[in-house]
Amino acid sequence: ATWLYVVPWGFKKLMDYIRVHYDNPVVIITENGYDDPDLPLNYVVDDNKRINYHHDYLINLLASMKDGADVRGYFVWSLLDNWEWG
Repeated sequence: ATWLYVVPWGFKKLMDYIRVHYDNPVVIITENGYDDPDLPLNYVVDDNKRINYHHDYLINLLASMKDGADVRGYFVWSLLDNWEWG
């Protein structure tokens, strides 16, 4: 989507804010993913943008956890999640 931005450092900043300002609650991230519609099959099979997206967000999440954030779950958004809208 054109209104969404990829900002992995913002994920760490958000998790750190939650940890500090809300007394480090248990956090379960129920949906995180990357939308890239209308790609040809050869791009979908070799999906480096999505791989890099998750890598960068998970690295930042791990850094926040090493700083003490109590993250207990992380679920990846996928195309299958759109079935709920059907």
